[in-house]
Amino acid sequence: DISQQGSEKRWQIKTKAPTSDDRLAQKLLEVNKWVAEHGSEPKADGGLKEKLLATSLKALRTKATDSLRQYDEYHLLG
Repeated sequence: DISQQGSEKRWQIKTKAPTSDDRLAQKLLEVNKWVAEHGSEPKADGGLKEKLLATSLKALRTKATDSLRQYDEYHLLG
């Protein structure tokens, strides 16, 4: 969407906010990147980033949908 604001004719492009599915897919892509770089899924007893990704992966597994599975390169969702 493009909207015109005021008499100054400033144009602004409105971008759509990411949906919850978009956010879940983005998080899964981050986990995929971790696996590609480290050769294993993130563990809860690792460093801070690894812990956060392990927690995200655990949550993603409970929310796994067919649309999310298309991003699951390493079959992490089960």
